[in-house]
Amino acid sequence: MFRHQGLFQKLRCPDVDSCTRTPCPFSHKSSTELPRPTSITDALSRVVKPTPIGASRPITQSNVSTSSSSTSQRVVSLKREAPGSSSGASTSSSPEPPRKIQKVVATTTTGAPRIQANPMHSKVPVVDRQKLLSTMYDIFRTLYASLLMLDPGLPARHALAQELEIYDKASRSTYRNVDWKFSMITTMASIKKRPHPDSLSHPSVGTSGELAERAAKTSSLSEFKLKASHLEYLVLSRDDMILWEYVVDPPPGPGGDRPSEVGNAIKCERCDSQYVVTAKPSRTECVYHWGRAYGQKVNGVREAIHRCCSMPSGSPGCQKGPHVFSEKRAAALHSRHPFSSSESTCPSGTGTVDICAIDCEMIYTTAGMSMARVSGVNKDGAEIFDYLVRMDKGVDVVDYNTRFSGITSLDDALLDLDHARQAIGAFVGPNTIIIGHALENDLKTLRMIHNRVVDTATLYKHQAGAPYRRSLRELSREYLGIAIQTGDGTTGHSSLEDARATLDLVKCWVIEHPELRKASTNSS
Repeated sequence: MFRHQGLFQKLRCPDVDSCTRTPCPFSHKSSTELPRPTSITDALSRVVKPTPIGASRPITQSNVSTSSSSTSQRVVSLKREAPGSSSGASTSSSPEPPRKIQKVVATTTTGAPRIQANPMHSKVPVVDRQKLLSTMYDIFRTLYASLLMLDPGLPARHALAQELEIYDKASRSTYRNVDWKFSMITTMASIKKRPHPDSLSHPSVGTSGELAERAAKTSSLSEFKLKASHLEYLVLSRDDMILWEYVVDPPPGPGGDRPSEVGNAIKCERCDSQYVVTAKPSRTECVYHWGRAYGQKVNGVREAIHRCCSMPSGSPGCQKGPHVFSEKRAAALHSRHPFSSSESTCPSGTGTVDICAIDCEMIYTTAGMSMARVSGVNKDGAEIFDYLVRMDKGVDVVDYNTRFSGITSLDDALLDLDHARQAIGAFVGPNTIIIGHALENDLKTLRMIHNRVVDTATLYKHQAGAPYRRSLRELSREYLGIAIQTGDGTTGHSSLEDARATLDLVKCWVIEHPELRKASTNSS
């Protein structure tokens, strides 16, 4: 027999006067002695329910609502609750686990990354993936040993990305034929053979897919033959040149009447303090940040952080050097050294090239920022000129700006600016299309007025629009897959390297916009 529960003891027996049940489950007490009638539902709701799977503790009588209202009371179902439904009675002290495990990839702050995936949905056994991922991580960590101080998480990110590249190409049948495992092993062997990188932008940095993509792009660019007709639709109009702050007309007057600012007070470009320009300034009088500030979130608050030292904007400088200045206004530049048109140095255009990519390196002098090196390549990327330029008479070097210019001395410079312009005129005439990045700065420092220019800063526009520009280094990394301007504070940039990068960026643009290239060729 079942154990007696006494569930009907509070209900008056319907046959109290003629009841023959022994014992009777109902009460035979008088109605005045009985409590208020309770519904069957209320009675059943007080039954102790079995603990559902996944509950952290059994449910006791105190866990169940004992409301006396029969309309609000509900019987707790032993079935799984539908997603999003709510229950008046708590059935578990913790949420029920999800039905499915979504595929995710997680990394730890230290050590090898971890793969978390639903084994039922993974094309390759998760255990096998994790084992080879850990090996992949060790290989990347060895390869990037010299970069760990710069980016400790780089080996983990690239190991995950590399494993995912191979996993995405796998199918449920390939791993059974050991193709997936073979691909992982051969890829790890090829990574071991890479030269160890010395910078984050080194060609060895990246997954095998990224390296292959960069190699393919480089090959396509070298095979593409750029023509002047491809560029006609990219040549800036006069209005666009004015918008991007090119000098389109020579300022009035002969110019060159104020070659140096020695003895005059001016604002320092680095620290914003007023100082008097001297030919031999102190090397420690200016304390500044050489890296520009960029926006970054710190503890949920966005603030400007200097790239040089990761300190917030407004903090004391991290570098010492001389005070320096530079000028932007065409009239001020004209007074230092006069502007002239490219036609004046090559009136006939005979023997000139149809396309020339140019880049200049500048240094700080008593005349502001002056050109110290100018390099040019033709449409095939071959060097056609590369000159060091000595300063004009009465102008002294204040700071070689080696971190950016790469220049440490001008002892080997044979040409001044005027003679350098004449030498360039043998290659660049009025009909030559000049290519450059933020080219208005190069033409200003050359004091050259030229109206046929293609500027990669305007092709690959900054999202904020003019006058903001994306850096040449960033564009080269993103669109060409190459690393430029990787030197430290003692080596700096190379104007030849930068000139070739701007040429390749233009080629890349033309290749990726064939419809515009065809229209330009037909119209010409």
